[in-house]
Amino acid sequence: MNKRHRKTLMAIALVLAVSAASLLAACGGEETTSDDGAEVFKIGYSADLTGGFASYDVPIRDGAQTAVDEINEAGGINGVKLEMIVKDNKNDKVLAVQTTQELIDEGIQYLVGTTSDHVVACNRLAQESEISSSTGDGTAPNLVGDIGEYAFQYIMSDNIQGAALAEYSYNEMGYRNAFLLRCADIPYTANLPVYFQDAFEKLGGKAVGLAEYKYEAGDFAAQVTKIQNANPAPDVIFTPMFLPDTPVFLKQLRAAGVTIPVVSTDGNDTPDILSAGAKALNGLKFTTFAYPSEGTSLASFYDTYKAKYGKAPDTVIYANGYDDIYILKAALEKSGGKGGSALRDALANLSGLDLATTNDYSMDPVTRRAKRSVALIEMKGDTFSFVEDLPYPTFVPDPL
Repeated sequence: MNKRHRKTLMAIALVLAVSAASLLAACGGEETTSDDGAEVFKIGYSADLTGGFASYDVPIRDGAQTAVDEINEAGGINGVKLEMIVKDNKNDKVLAVQTTQELIDEGIQYLVGTTSDHVVACNRLAQESEISSSTGDGTAPNLVGDIGEYAFQYIMSDNIQGAALAEYSYNEMGYRNAFLLRCADIPYTANLPVYFQDAFEKLGGKAVGLAEYKYEAGDFAAQVTKIQNANPAPDVIFTPMFLPDTPVFLKQLRAAGVTIPVVSTDGNDTPDILSAGAKALNGLKFTTFAYPSEGTSLASFYDTYKAKYGKAPDTVIYANGYDDIYILKAALEKSGGKGGSALRDALANLSGLDLATTNDYSMDPVTRRAKRSVALIEMKGDTFSFVEDLPYPTFVPDPL
């Protein structure tokens, strides 16, 4: 998911303030060696491990570390070992920039992007030092453009999942009147309703109402009332709401007697959604990255993870972190182990990779966004249930 960066003047000022220091690590960091004398390629991750985006960044960290351990246990990449350095940014803009600069000073050659609000500021610092970065669990399609030519998005983007869900709602479910809930605080929640509406209305559907809400508002009574009073009445509610808002909204919506189906997006693919309770969750559908159906590469990853740690992943986001590192591995094999512009060019031209979440990963070298499928999940009480893999949408709105 992205979600969610706020472009603040303060963040930009912080980037400018530390840009001189970042030149010390230009061209992709320093060569270092491990205790056993092997060359080490350093990966950095300034992650929100304790703040509002921990539900996303912690699984990314753990999935990525699993891949690092596997690769190193197999001998590394042509003898080069991987090392991942993680720092907690606590979703604080000053700390996010500070910890990213610390990572650059420590010689990282690749940066995993945080899901927190400050991914653009962090990844721009890496960009200035010619360090390639991913958007991590960030799905906003504008991220790579806002960061620069060293940034890549490996997972589905919001304009794709919004359009795919709109086509499913119209073609498969027969919905014609949609009520939209939007939050302007974060690009993810601000733009996804636009993508959904564009695709829905192109098919002949109609947006019959719109309610704005504030992130972490804690009360959605006004929005529920607006839904109840919509004329004509909607037959579906679309919102890209995510944690911690979704459980509060769903409980208030159902307590008010509103039974209209709710469809949403990947921010709800986390066990933390279960705090809403089975009754409020029942029937909720949302898009996500992939589902561990039997026989899939994702199911194999879940089995491997469970064998190593004693429990299976409780969200596919672990696999997104795992794939991030295996994409890096494939690029390093193409670049001859080099970082900087050589790694950037290798990442831009990868295709046909078999990963945990897809068996045919390819990067668009122009947009630097991968073309990815979308899975659909339905909550049956408090159980996550796979519906189907949605086809790539026939119409994809331009990124906002």
